[in-house]
Amino acid sequence: MTEAEPTTVWGYSDVLDTERWFGRCATRDEAIEQARKEYGRDVAVYVLQGRADPPSAFMPSVDYILEAAAEKAYDEAGEAADDFPDASDEAREALKNLLASWANEHLTVSFWTCDGKPERIEPEKAT
Repeated sequence: MTEAEPTTVWGYSDVLDTERWFGRCATRDEAIEQARKEYGRDVAVYVLQGRADPPSAFMPSVDYILEAAAEKAYDEAGEAADDFPDASDEAREALKNLLASWANEHLTVSFWTCDGKPERIEPEKAT
């Protein structure tokens, strides 16, 4: 299994200097339209591109999990557990795929990360 890729999303705000962008729009135009509905057509708004990572992007690494298992084994058995766990490359890959699959099936990511530069959208002119 390959890990799911991030999705491009767009957000909006009525202020430039914000830590929280709203929306999870598929396109820039959709973000502008949602911002206009939220704040009105007579004010400037800002839109910003970002990425929505899949749940698997936030799962711990295989190394982290195996290290935690090694520490637990050492706590229980001491030096007798020094070689635990001895996971092959194939086993490590299987664990990575299991974690990614489980996360993508059972978890939801409700946030996204900004990775673009905010763009000011001028108010619409009255006709």
